[in-house]
Amino acid sequence: QDIIKDGGTMDEENCDIEPGDSISDVKRKVIRNASSAINDISKLIDDNKLISVIEMIEKAERVMFFGAGGSGVIAMDVYHKFLKCGKDVIHENNSHLALIHSAHLTSNDMLVLISHEGESREVLECARLAQSQGAKVLAVTSYMNSDLARMADVCIFSSTNDAAYYTEAMVSRLVQLVIMDILVVAYSTRLDAPEAREALEVSDKA
Repeated sequence: QDIIKDGGTMDEENCDIEPGDSISDVKRKVIRNASSAINDISKLIDDNKLISVIEMIEKAERVMFFGAGGSGVIAMDVYHKFLKCGKDVIHENNSHLALIHSAHLTSNDMLVLISHEGESREVLECARLAQSQGAKVLAVTSYMNSDLARMADVCIFSSTNDAAYYTEAMVSRLVQLVIMDILVVAYSTRLDAPEAREALEVSDKA
């Protein structure tokens, strides 16, 4: 597989981190792998899919964000950004409390689950509980054949680079952060301008 950059290609082996690589090589290869994965977002995610997700967020009375393990950092970040926009949002790091929150979602709510492999037990159980109450589930994961992808009402796939040392999970988190930023910015631009400014000003003052 080739890695595309600036209209050209580089052999994947040239970007693999090897034992004994200098700090300069490590820096260069990590940046190349991350940049390649982020550039692939435009090819991975259809604009219509993004529009449908944003409309789901707009219509939802509450949006809950949850991710297990390293994905929890992404869930916290996007929760914080939507909170600043004035959206009624929920986030919980504790998996037991996340399950309780999920069980109390309604058909007017939405659950956003972030999981690299899409197989985390806590994440799948949150999806099951939320859907049993009629809530819509958005999954952000790297594997289209994962259990989470099959369960979700809507799924956004994040690209990965499977390279030694610099693992695909690391790249996936970078890509997921960018995807979440796309959703937040697109959502905020669809808000009434004075309303959006007021919400951000209130958040900044706080």
